[in-house]
Amino acid sequence: MSGDWLYALCSAFTGGPVAFHMPSNKRIPLPFAPESDRVQLGDGYLVRQGGAGLEVYNLRSGAPVRERDIAQEETKYGSNWTLDRFGGRLAYTDVGETVRLAGVTGKTSPLAAIDQDTAATVDFKQAKTWQARWWLSKPVSSWKLMVRNTTSGVTTVVRTGTDARGLIAPSWDGKSPTGSYLFTGEYEWTLTARPADGHGAELRTSGTVTVTGVPPVARPPLRP
Repeated sequence: MSGDWLYALCSAFTGGPVAFHMPSNKRIPLPFAPESDRVQLGDGYLVRQGGAGLEVYNLRSGAPVRERDIAQEETKYGSNWTLDRFGGRLAYTDVGETVRLAGVTGKTSPLAAIDQDTAATVDFKQAKTWQARWWLSKPVSSWKLMVRNTTSGVTTVVRTGTDARGLIAPSWDGKSPTGSYLFTGEYEWTLTARPADGHGAELRTSGTVTVTGVPPVARPPLRP
């Protein structure tokens, strides 16, 4: 699996290997025999190691377009190529043992949160911090975590970051950027992130967390 794409060795419709694009429910039959150890799937493309080198198939049009062939010498020390399933490019070594990068035409899949681990409650007297994790489908150039008190409607940016690859895992201590504790109560958290490759919209995902255990100097906010 890579982003919105799956590679299957056998399809009930074609009897051979297929690439499957999940958002469009599109099955793309592939023009070679079922293989696992010599095929890798990227975001919208597939690379197969053939007898003379690498075959690069662009899948983004809905058909397996053989976009390039890369000559390589056979090595006895294992694979001399790999690709980045998080929206990146193919990397390989040429005959002079120089590392090269190669991509395919077209846009990558939109940035998405593959999975997340966010606690629904946090007691800052016991836990000290609220730990959260988001696993992303491709690298981001910047991200921001905000919390909004559902009683007062006040939104506070509690964490920001720049480059992140695969994982965003901030730790929040219940304080604002100025160092003061926020109030106890119900909060809506929102994570926004911008894709590093510039393809697709900004990611925006939200949830809720109940905050307790803040120092007694903090008082519940008044309704506006």
